[in-house]
Amino acid sequence: MLSPEDNMRMCQTGPGTPMGEAMRRFWIPILSSSQLPEADGDPIKVEIMSQKMVAFRNTEGVVGLIDQQCRHRNASLALGRVEKCGIRCLFHGWLFAPDGTVLEAPTTGFVDKGGNWRDLVPDHKSVRSASPVHSKVA
Repeated sequence: MLSPEDNMRMCQTGPGTPMGEAMRRFWIPILSSSQLPEADGDPIKVEIMSQKMVAFRNTEGVVGLIDQQCRHRNASLALGRVEKCGIRCLFHGWLFAPDGTVLEAPTTGFVDKGGNWRDLVPDHKSVRSASPVHSKVA
C-alpha cells in the first residue's frame, strides 16, 4: 500500500513533478487524427499532463500542437485563426508555425526570412501518424 505522499508523487504529472518529468520522455497519443478539423479549421483545446495546448491543422495539412497561451501577451491561441502555414494570435497578430516557431510578429516588424525566434515558444514535437496524433510534451 502506498503512503499518501507516494500516491501523490505517482499521480501528479504536471511540469516539474517526478512522474511528469518521466512521462515527458515518451510519445503520448493526444487525439485521433479524425478529431482535428480540416486544413485551416478552428483549433482544438487539448490538456495533457496539466498543460493547456491547442491542436490545429495548417493550410498544407501539417498538424500543430503548441501551448495555448501566446508567448507575446498570453492571449489564448484557442481563439486564434489558422491561416497560411500556422496559427495567428488574435490579440497582436503573431503567427506561429506548427512546431511553435514565430513566423511573423507584426507588432515588432519581424517577418521570418530564415531568422530564429525559436526561443520564444517551447518546441512541442508533434507527429501525425495514420490515426492518432502523438506528441512529446516539452
